[in-house]
Amino acid sequence: MSSTSDTSAIDEKKGEDTESEDNLGKDIGKFFMSLATIIIVLILYFSAGGSVLYGCKIGQANILPTDEKCMPYDSNTPNVQKILINIFEANNKEGTEASQKISFSYDKNKKNTILDMLRDSKQKPNASNITAYIVSIIEGLFLFNFSALNTFLNLLNQIPECLILIFGPIIMMFYVLMLMFVDFFYVIYLWFYQMTWFFSENTNKNDSGKPKWQTSMSPSKLFTGCVFMFVFFIIFWLGLLVIPFIPFLSPIVLLICIGTILGCKGEMNNKEVSVGKIIKDVFKYNKVTVSSVFSVFLVLCAFANLGGLGGGISIGVILFIYFVANKYLNVFNSVNEENLSKIASYDQATKTCKISRGVEMMNFVKSLNPFNGGDKIAHEIKKIGGKLNKN
Repeated sequence: MSSTSDTSAIDEKKGEDTESEDNLGKDIGKFFMSLATIIIVLILYFSAGGSVLYGCKIGQANILPTDEKCMPYDSNTPNVQKILINIFEANNKEGTEASQKISFSYDKNKKNTILDMLRDSKQKPNASNITAYIVSIIEGLFLFNFSALNTFLNLLNQIPECLILIFGPIIMMFYVLMLMFVDFFYVIYLWFYQMTWFFSENTNKNDSGKPKWQTSMSPSKLFTGCVFMFVFFIIFWLGLLVIPFIPFLSPIVLLICIGTILGCKGEMNNKEVSVGKIIKDVFKYNKVTVSSVFSVFLVLCAFANLGGLGGGISIGVILFIYFVANKYLNVFNSVNEENLSKIASYDQATKTCKISRGVEMMNFVKSLNPFNGGDKIAHEIKKIGGKLNKN
């Protein structure tokens, strides 16, 4: 009996050892699976951080379409100051702060297919007030989003680059969600505010030139304007509740705006660069930041999957690499950057949109009273202003 009992105890002990080895093998497998997932997520995250960094530089360059009086909303070409913008800051050979420089030319980034198409449709000689109404809503939404993103990205550009890379994607995610929420109500505002177009009429009877808008409160125009207001009031509720295209309008416009920003081309070290080049250089020139964040997640992953012993070993390995093997592995060594120069100003580039004095006076009169024939007065003032400009 004792012999049988001893054999059972030995078999039970072997079973426990085998189970312990199986669990250890599973834990190691989970660790490497988790580690692979962390590597992929961090690559994607820092790529997003590089995109935010690129957007911050565009915000300082101030080349986005944020002025309704300028291209691509109107025919006036803005004058945008071309400045050198700091990127990938480091210490130069003298030990002082320096950076590489990136710049953005407005002329190379002024093409905007969607806004150009909207402007052209609105400025056709025979454009209708319905066309002008719809285009004004979409243009207004684009203008609001570009202005909001441009201002916020320029503000975010004031913080250190390492913080932009680490926290930029999270900050931008919350800002975009907030902007999307505000956009929904702004669409509603534009939908009703732009209904003043229903009381305007294009008096250009030719097949050339721009449309000539004239507001009128004549009985016939008042009646048709009220009919259009009623029709689009019904369309609004249909687009909000039945076929909900209005809630999707703002996210679509916002995504197009973000895509436009990331599609801008810059110039760096006398070469054209895009967002892809900046993302690639993030992993090169911010290697210390990326390695530090990866090390933190590596230790957390080890503790979660291998327990205290595995976590302790991972800390030991990282300390060994940092203090002993780093000079051979270069994991925590920054890359010696080239083309460094003195830190430039972080002030946003200035942008001006010059329009004739006659147009400014016309817009002023229209804003005072758009329903009492003010367009006729404004037209006369514009003619006088044109003569003054010639003189």
